[in-house]
Amino acid sequence: LFNSCVQTRTGEALGESLPKFQSLEVLTVDLAKSNFDCGGGLGLGPGLGLPSLQEMNLLLESCNIQNRGVARFGEKFRDCKNLRKLTVDLGNTTISDDGAVPLMNSLGIDTLDEISVTLCRTHVSDATAQALGGALQQCGKLSTIEVNLRSTDVADDGCAALCSCLVLDSTSSLRMSCSVRQGV
Repeated sequence: LFNSCVQTRTGEALGESLPKFQSLEVLTVDLAKSNFDCGGGLGLGPGLGLPSLQEMNLLLESCNIQNRGVARFGEKFRDCKNLRKLTVDLGNTTISDDGAVPLMNSLGIDTLDEISVTLCRTHVSDATAQALGGALQQCGKLSTIEVNLRSTDVADDGCAALCSCLVLDSTSSLRMSCSVRQGV
């Protein structure tokens, strides 16, 4: 559904349909560069809590999702009892700390081996970086961590808080990108 006109009804339909796939192990929702909006996020969120999922990829870069829709996603992540790999790409969206902090707080899933979070070109700040750092500390066996906070409002305090949380014995691959938006 990449680069499409999908909006609220598609998210609602996905949210209602996904729970029917009780043995689904890999889920990729690619709505990047679409008109997917806050209503779509609110509708999709409840369908993401599949206990059988091992890999989830939410690719929502450059779509119209907003804070309320993003915050709703995290409510179901903890229901994914077997989740090993999580990719969340919300780059180039209008989200801010209001949506990102609740989402980041929900990422402390102890079964995760790999996590990739992209929030570049958004309006997130230190609070989001600190929430992400706290969540990552709860993931005791992460081997791969990738965080992209380029061109955000995350400053030194947020980056420092995030970096201090990245000391995990199990981590063998770490990639972190931070830069402050021009004029901040």
